[in-house]
Amino acid sequence: MAFPFDQLRGLLKRTPPITRPAPRHATRAYKAASPRPRDLRDAWQGPINNELSAAKARMDGRARFCFPNDPYATAAVEAWVTTAVGAGVKPRYQGRGAERLHALWHSQGRNADADGRCDIYGLQALTFRQIILTGEAFLAKVFRNGLQQWRLIPSAMVPTDKSQTLPAGGRIIQGVELDSNNYRVAYHIHKHQPGEIMGLPSETVRVPASDVLHVFVPLEAGQNRGVTWFAPVIAKLHELGAIEEAELVRMKVQCLFGGYIKTLDITEPTIEDEHEAALLDPYEEELGSIGHMEPGTLYKLADGGRHQLPPSRRQS
Repeated sequence: MAFPFDQLRGLLKRTPPITRPAPRHATRAYKAASPRPRDLRDAWQGPINNELSAAKARMDGRARFCFPNDPYATAAVEAWVTTAVGAGVKPRYQGRGAERLHALWHSQGRNADADGRCDIYGLQALTFRQIILTGEAFLAKVFRNGLQQWRLIPSAMVPTDKSQTLPAGGRIIQGVELDSNNYRVAYHIHKHQPGEIMGLPSETVRVPASDVLHVFVPLEAGQNRGVTWFAPVIAKLHELGAIEEAELVRMKVQCLFGGYIKTLDITEPTIEDEHEAALLDPYEEELGSIGHMEPGTLYKLADGGRHQLPPSRRQS
């Protein structure tokens, strides 16, 4: 018996096609670096160094933007610095030779900053502030006239996109050179901040790890670079700022209204009504629309129109 191909063809025509939902793209793990920070449907966490390579530059930039522009971020950073550093971390040695040690500390502390901008206590505060904003601080050792000094290097000068393998079994991960035993042996640092001077090549210099202090709080095993302390709150600060701005604009618009002028519905005008209507004529051209508002603006309503101000406070 022959297979009824005609019946099968008819059945296939009546069967709706099978549709599969399009796969959704997974988002990066760091919410602070996501272009859509509120979308967490497919959030996932990859290896820490891979995530930092993709997100660190953007997170650091947003954290450094929040510090001078967001009052909550400014207050939080200064509170952290004041609590941790205060007037400066000072030695309290009381044994033999304490006076000579304290005198040496103060004499060298006055010139601890290789850039000559602050003393040892100011350098402590500046270093801790950078740790908060970028999650890490690089201090390069500098010798000048027999005196050891320290130069604070911006985090952006150690490139996160410089990663490669080396012939001797070592590798460079995010600007940090590791040997075959995973020990830090050097840092690759830009000669100047990228983009600071237009036209100059962005070259890096290999600096031995013994001449650099890399200060950061590791969150996972194998982590090479620090994570800004603002990573968990950057998106919240943005949302909170938008809410406060909208609330301030609403209150400002509400305060600009001084009153409304309502057109009289007159069927048989009287002498008194004509007198009142004449008093309203000067406002007709000036207040016909809300083009530009000043404090105490009087707005003329259309015939039969009703006015409604925004609520003075959010209704719960």
